[in-house]
Amino acid sequence: MANELKAWYDPLTPLSFLERIASAMPERVAVIDGSRRWNWGEFFGRVNRLSNALKARGVGRGENVAFLSRNFPPLLEAHYGIPLTGAIVAINYRLNAHEIATIVNLCGARILFVDAGLAERVDRSLMPGVELYVGLFDARDTHGEAPSVAFDCIDYEAFISAAPDTYVPLDLADENDVIAIDYTSGTTGKPKGCIYSHRSAYLHALAKMIEHSVDARSVYLWTLPMFHCNGWCWTWVTAGMGATNVCLPAPEPDLIWQAIERHGVTHMAGAPIVFHRLGQYMDERGIRRFPQKVIMNVAAAPSGDCSAIDGGEGW
Repeated sequence: MANELKAWYDPLTPLSFLERIASAMPERVAVIDGSRRWNWGEFFGRVNRLSNALKARGVGRGENVAFLSRNFPPLLEAHYGIPLTGAIVAINYRLNAHEIATIVNLCGARILFVDAGLAERVDRSLMPGVELYVGLFDARDTHGEAPSVAFDCIDYEAFISAAPDTYVPLDLADENDVIAIDYTSGTTGKPKGCIYSHRSAYLHALAKMIEHSVDARSVYLWTLPMFHCNGWCWTWVTAGMGATNVCLPAPEPDLIWQAIERHGVTHMAGAPIVFHRLGQYMDERGIRRFPQKVIMNVAAAPSGDCSAIDGGEGW
């Protein structure tokens, strides 16, 4: 019976979104990060290099790889490259060193990717099981400046460039296997891991595409942390339709507005406070409308009064 099922059954996984879009729309812009851009073909190649680099380090199915980063491209790449080998654990970078270490130790990660701008939150002595630290890009701060804290590690670009970009599809026998583990903040005890399956992530992402009218012309601005419930699955939504990701290290109102104007942003997500602050920023400058329609995915708390932003064409 199993062999008969295999003939027509394909387990649901959001990793299939990237494989399809890299074939169907390889030249469409996938990621914008400041002055840098990657199309979906290039993004796919980078993801494959990350996956193959991890495999060369012995990472396989059933293992977890931890990531501590703001909304930089490597964390987006990790939501595909790591699940091709194991499960991703994206850590809340607002936690302190002991809380971060607790999560890393609980998930048993041997490899920890660190945004060097967050290096002060990493205490190696608390994580004896970590065998390799990989530093992300130049770890710019909120406004693109280099960090003052040095972090001894392998550079992310060097780590992935040494691996081939050959695509090796995931041999997923069960769509209920783990794709990601999200940890609670541990306010009432030790952090607890919440498991996302390939199936649940796929269906969640699909629902978002429909509910928020995402298509290949959409431009999604990362105002929501990718570590937070895997960016509410937006990490996989954009590849599902070939939309563009605009990376933003922190949801500062001035940076959000600049990105909206410069890149034609059509979608954002986040807690109400992010959009209240944006509304205040616009109100202080007499801005009443967005330059184009922007669809906002607001959750995590009651949205309250957003009257600072005109309903009009922009809401």
